[in-house]
Amino acid sequence: MLPESIGTLCKLQALILRGCQKLSKLPQVITKLISIRFLDIRDTGSLKEMPLGIGNLKNLIILSKFVVGLEKGSQLKELKNLPHLEGELFISKLQKVEKVIDAVDANLLQKQGVTNLSLHWDKHLGDLHNHECEGQVLDSLRPHTNLENLTILNYGGAIFPSWLDCTSYSKIVSLCLWDCPNVISLPMLGQLPSLKELSLKGLHAIRMIGSEFYGGRRPFSSLTTLGFKEMLAWKDWCPYAGGPKEEVSLFCLKHLVVWGCPLLVGTLPCQLDHLEKLEIHLCPHLNNSTNDVCLPSLHELYLEGCNKEILNSLVNLTSLTILMIENLLELVFFDHGFMSHLIKLKELHIGGCDKLKYLWQDGNEKLNLTCLKELIIVSCPQFTSFVAGEREIELPCNLERMELSNCMSLEKLPSKMYMLDYLSIRQCPKLIGPTISPNDPSNNNPLSQLESLYIDKCDSLISFPFANGRLATLKTFSINECKGVQSLEEISIESLEKLTIVVVRI
Repeated sequence: MLPESIGTLCKLQALILRGCQKLSKLPQVITKLISIRFLDIRDTGSLKEMPLGIGNLKNLIILSKFVVGLEKGSQLKELKNLPHLEGELFISKLQKVEKVIDAVDANLLQKQGVTNLSLHWDKHLGDLHNHECEGQVLDSLRPHTNLENLTILNYGGAIFPSWLDCTSYSKIVSLCLWDCPNVISLPMLGQLPSLKELSLKGLHAIRMIGSEFYGGRRPFSSLTTLGFKEMLAWKDWCPYAGGPKEEVSLFCLKHLVVWGCPLLVGTLPCQLDHLEKLEIHLCPHLNNSTNDVCLPSLHELYLEGCNKEILNSLVNLTSLTILMIENLLELVFFDHGFMSHLIKLKELHIGGCDKLKYLWQDGNEKLNLTCLKELIIVSCPQFTSFVAGEREIELPCNLERMELSNCMSLEKLPSKMYMLDYLSIRQCPKLIGPTISPNDPSNNNPLSQLESLYIDKCDSLISFPFANGRLATLKTFSINECKGVQSLEEISIESLEKLTIVVVRI
């Protein structure tokens, strides 16, 4: 609580209370500070309402947050007396607006200086939502067309306001529509000419996204980032703006996120030529099997909780540098056709793929992975070997770092790991190490560059014959709880700088 004596600071022009999380109330005397122009109360999550008579501060230029109250003097209509507001305005607890006229009186339309606007209702209101009233309130909170950033959160109405369909909002660059579970359709957001970032989250009643979303044949002329999250009823993403041959081209889009859309079975738009980053999480039915998506500019691809068939639909990944795969259903190995395009891939991370048995079917797939620097495989219980069958295993020629963790079926390492300088093996109880033929001159030193070796809970390892005379560059060696190890005499100590041994005997 601020002291009442603050009311004596009659010439105070700026009061910054940002981040005062325990501040629950502003003193009433603050409304006597008629010279104040800057009141920053961002990140004050406990603040319950504005002091009575906040509208008396007619010289306010910056009021970062307005918490709606029920009493006269703290209601939303107090904003009508603050005509000079600029910059950011965050209005919270809008469920306390009992009369639509209060939203009209707030007169946001005349506040030309407000460029960032957030309109929030409280979460988890359930049956306390007055959906009809909320719709009228939001419709009445139409901002000035100078608006650049807009967030609407926890709105309970069934439709978004008509003013969001208005192309006159030509300056909007960022729009977030979050946790509006009853909204059944989207406005024509594609016709906002300056929109660069669009985030849609928790719109559980939306079933289809199509022509009404685009609003015309050349939508989203500036859009670079597009995110869909937790759209539980969304089934179809129609890529057509008009007729069946008029597929939209999201030619500016660089980052696309589709997260937690369990019913989505439709196709991704095919014209994503400039997309650089693609994230698809928890969309098990999105396989895009009927159309190929050509992604020649894609640098980063993240797939989690999807069907393996989605890999077959993403083509021309010739610019991809980072591939991260988590829990890809039914993935046993990577098809040659998919791997053959990854000529610039630098990082490959695989985790939680229960059916994965090996990476490559015949080993030729790795010939195109000449840029691969890092390989991480985690929690793949059926992963047995890098290549199917008993043939010799050779890592991609420039691989520098490899981490293997919790791969309970993995039995052997590749016999050729020439450029590897970091190797971590954890909880691989069947692993016995690489098999190196002493009669093969090409295997003279498969670990010639290794500097760091970490081994943890690999109980089948007894000794390290593969390391005998081959680890002259080793600087760090750590072995932890490997119950079967009997000897470390093969480990070279010539260059060793750090040695850690943890032995557990039961």
